[in-house]
Amino acid sequence: ALSPEPLQIAPRRADKTKQISATYLQLGWHAVPLQSPDMYALDILAQILAGGETGRLVRDLRDRTGLVNDIDVGSYTPNYDAGTFVVTAEMEPKNQAKVEAAIMRAIALVRTQPVTAAELARAKTATRAAYIFGKQGVENQAESAAYDEMGTGNPDFSTSYVDRIQKVTAAQIQAVAQKYLVPQGVTVASVHPPVAPAKSATAVAANAAFPATITTLPNGIRLIVKRSTSAPTVSMVVTGLGGVRLENSAKAGVGNIAAELLTRGTKRRTADELNETVENLGGSLTGSSAYNSWSVDGSWLANDWRKGLSLIAESVLTPTFPDAELRNYKLQTLNEIATQDDEPSGAASRLLRRLYFGSHPYSRSVNGTAATVKSLTRADVESYWNSVVQPDSMIISIVGNINPAEVQKVANYLFGSFKAKAPAPKAPSATVVPPTFTSRAIQREGVVQSAMYFGFPGIVIKDEDRFALDVLDAALSGADGPGGRIFGRLRGEQLVYDANAYSAPGIEKGFFVVYAASTPANRVRARQVIEEELQKARESGFTSEELERAKTMCIASEAIELQTSAQQARNFASNELLGLGYKSTEAYTAQIQAITNEDVIRVAQKYLDRNHSAMAIVEPAKPAK
Repeated sequence: ALSPEPLQIAPRRADKTKQISATYLQLGWHAVPLQSPDMYALDILAQILAGGETGRLVRDLRDRTGLVNDIDVGSYTPNYDAGTFVVTAEMEPKNQAKVEAAIMRAIALVRTQPVTAAELARAKTATRAAYIFGKQGVENQAESAAYDEMGTGNPDFSTSYVDRIQKVTAAQIQAVAQKYLVPQGVTVASVHPPVAPAKSATAVAANAAFPATITTLPNGIRLIVKRSTSAPTVSMVVTGLGGVRLENSAKAGVGNIAAELLTRGTKRRTADELNETVENLGGSLTGSSAYNSWSVDGSWLANDWRKGLSLIAESVLTPTFPDAELRNYKLQTLNEIATQDDEPSGAASRLLRRLYFGSHPYSRSVNGTAATVKSLTRADVESYWNSVVQPDSMIISIVGNINPAEVQKVANYLFGSFKAKAPAPKAPSATVVPPTFTSRAIQREGVVQSAMYFGFPGIVIKDEDRFALDVLDAALSGADGPGGRIFGRLRGEQLVYDANAYSAPGIEKGFFVVYAASTPANRVRARQVIEEELQKARESGFTSEELERAKTMCIASEAIELQTSAQQARNFASNELLGLGYKSTEAYTAQIQAITNEDVIRVAQKYLDRNHSAMAIVEPAKPAK
């Protein structure tokens, strides 16, 4: 007989490279043998997660987001003590880190929230149907009886199996998830193309002996470096203040266009030459712009990090913004603007920004408007870029298999003598003043869902209330994924397709958002449930169990967001740029653990103020009478 495997007390990982085009991924946990009474709940859970077209992971990762090409979940239960519960997925290599994080969030959700009655009923029906179809024909019946006899000693095991499946409850499913599908028990295995994949939190932890350090170049640029030996790769980010907040309203969208064009031509290389150089290195190079900042990200094999950093310096310091590329990206942006409100959730989100932020730049879209984008010239783009590339507000963050001292020398050579070409743009004159309650509903032809967004007063990025707001967010709707009271009630009553809440702080005060997507018939009831749960949070907060679960979700979400070198590089850069300090994440767990229910009630009363909020609704047009 095989001896039982020892208890797994930490995550494990194995990654292999092969000449293939897709990444194949498995996440597995130790489970149960065929004789275990827990087998039935695990089998139903596998069906709920990926059985048919309505499986949670199929719906969310394949159909809604396109992150995977295929995904499946299986509970393997042999007649000896080596059962496994395995999630298997195929995806584009670039999506691996996102897919791993999404799977872990989905597993965390079933540990913290019961499955719905509808999901449970569907899974039981599917299991019963599979049994009936599998019993057609004498040969199939004989084969089933033989397997049952060999595996269990009972030739009628399959019949009793279906009967016991029908008795599984949502509470039993949650219990087995909590018992077996624990974060420390996961084993991750992947086979991927030659470019190395993102490493997990276990690899990050293994590199704790190499702390991040910060130095300042002669011109004021701050350089953050962290050695990580978990993979032969290097990730780097260069970022600075900019984006929507520092755009001229008449030139809205210029930051987005400028960031896109950084990698489309420099004084040394054309767009094609730059692309070929990056691809020959097996790396990546992208520019982006958001509400408070711009950034250029690059990832390279470790032996090529010097060439990679040189290409980033070239893109940031000597872009040419070619007219042909500008015309192309203006056209792409105009196409995005023309279609961005086709989806009701996005349309409602943008409407909420306009209602809540009024004349402040945060009210605008990153893309700008059709009118402002059409008017942009090369001179506009160049002028904006020269104003936001300021050494004293630039951060370079590099994480990977490198020698920090050598990185310091190369970064100083490439960036150390750069001087600003224009004065920095002025901060917006408008301040964020939460509105007296305002709402607007828009009816659109061709949409079938109702999207409802609530915006409440928010905080600046450095506000100490951010930790209590994170816990409030998680307790209401989960942390970086579904869960919590609002999501649980709305999904439990089958009122919504999706629901969530999040805190969106800014350099100026941001907002706290709650949203739900439902059928038009369920919208009024969904709003009522949301308002009831917000009032409960203001009055009494949450139970000790809910609070601990919310804290766990916050801490787990933060860890997931720091698994890869690229994620760490972005985290260091963003936190340093926005005033938190590059090491601020190190104290996050302790700060979250210190939050009490009284803290949560206080911030709920302070920020979830209906009298100073906005509500945006986008719903289907009513049929003509």
